[in-house]
Amino acid sequence: MTKQRVFKKLHTVFVLSLSNPATMIKLKKILPDLISLYFRKFQFYIDTRLTKDKTRKYEHLFTGHLLDIGAGDKPYENLFTKVESYIGTNTATGYDSQMRKQIERFTDYWIEDGTSLPFQDESFDCVVSYQVLPVFENPDLFFREVHRVLIQDGLFMVATNFMYPEWSDIDILRHTPNGLNKIAGKTGFSLVAQESYGSILTTLYSIILKYWRNYPAVIASRKHPIHKLTSLVIFLFILLFQPFLSVIGMFIYLLEKNKTSDFATTVNSLLVVRKSG
Repeated sequence: MTKQRVFKKLHTVFVLSLSNPATMIKLKKILPDLISLYFRKFQFYIDTRLTKDKTRKYEHLFTGHLLDIGAGDKPYENLFTKVESYIGTNTATGYDSQMRKQIERFTDYWIEDGTSLPFQDESFDCVVSYQVLPVFENPDLFFREVHRVLIQDGLFMVATNFMYPEWSDIDILRHTPNGLNKIAGKTGFSLVAQESYGSILTTLYSIILKYWRNYPAVIASRKHPIHKLTSLVIFLFILLFQPFLSVIGMFIYLLEKNKTSDFATTVNSLLVVRKSG
């Protein structure tokens, strides 16, 4: 859907709601989806752009049969140009019924979690996992299971959150870069590469975007009508300012995209390791 169509759809919904009070009930149901659509069209996601950049940087190392644990809709599949097959797993409990239907065609295997994979030992030449590590209560078990399904000298690339805010009820852990290295080392992996996601400006920008996307929940939590109205006015300003913030985000991306060692303030981090034992 084009940006013009998004604006037209938002305009139509609000005009109808003002002209017919009965549509206010319907508006409350569909407004979250419309706001989400607006943000997807107008927000510049630095973390996603940097993940793609880093994947392109290392994809030449990934060949043969690849396993993506927590693949979602496989947004990075087309970046791996040298692999023979790309197998994606997803966890049904991580999605509502609507989302499960949307990712059904991208899911080769439904699994309970990444600590018990339905594959034989040494089944894959390489494994990737994007933003899945925060859901594991025991990340050591996850790394050991990846180690099991990898061939000797196989590669494992994992991107995970560090200073990025909590994004779901199942998001329970954060890992420092040193912590990731320690887990990898004691589960039989050796370090190939490790990178931060830009620096402090990238982190601040990402946190602000996350806060803005969650602002409708802030409005809903207000009890007093004056407080609710004030929050609504602030949110309308946020919506109007969003395209300009995206321009700022693009500038920050160009400024910090080559900063790969600022681990103290990184929003996310990327780890590439090799099965060595």
